[in-house]
Amino acid sequence: MADWLKRRWRLIILAALLLLLGTVHTFISTQSLDQPSMVPSLRMPLEQPHRDTERFVQWLTELVSRIVEILKRLLDREE
Repeated sequence: MADWLKRRWRLIILAALLLLLGTVHTFISTQSLDQPSMVPSLRMPLEQPHRDTERFVQWLTELVSRIVEILKRLLDREE
């Protein structure tokens, strides 16, 4: 029963990460790259919105790949 519960929680965490990634992707894809966008926390226009968006997507992709690697290692170690 404990193994089943651990696997269930891992699936829930993975689903939440995928949902977060999809939400961020949708947000970024709906932003107009021609007009400077506003950063809500700073309230200042971005100098180069296209480049900043690319850097953010690259950072987010690296973060998700690291999380997936960690989850794979955890699954391999317990099996």
